[in-house]
Amino acid sequence: DLPRTFPGHEFIATQEGMAALRRILLAFSFHNPVIGYCQSLNYIAAMMLLVMKNEERAFWVLTALLEDILYPDCHAQDLKGCHVEQRVLKHLLDKKVPS
Repeated sequence: DLPRTFPGHEFIATQEGMAALRRILLAFSFHNPVIGYCQSLNYIAAMMLLVMKNEERAFWVLTALLEDILYPDCHAQDLKGCHVEQRVLKHLLDKKVPS
């Protein structure tokens, strides 16, 4: 997944950027083995790295986002959290924008 992560970006596409992104994702997978690595985490981690401009800060913001902010199990293997969020969105759309 790493080479497909923002392939044209001036930092992420470099060896240094890829190495930093790899370290963040690897550290997170050890920190939270229940989630480990899931597709899309590369894009989230890359964005955190670009905004924070520091690997450690990017790691901790990624950790807070996945463990404390997003709905639980959004990045579980069965994507249960995503299904819950989709149902809530559908309910809100049905209520606010009836067909």
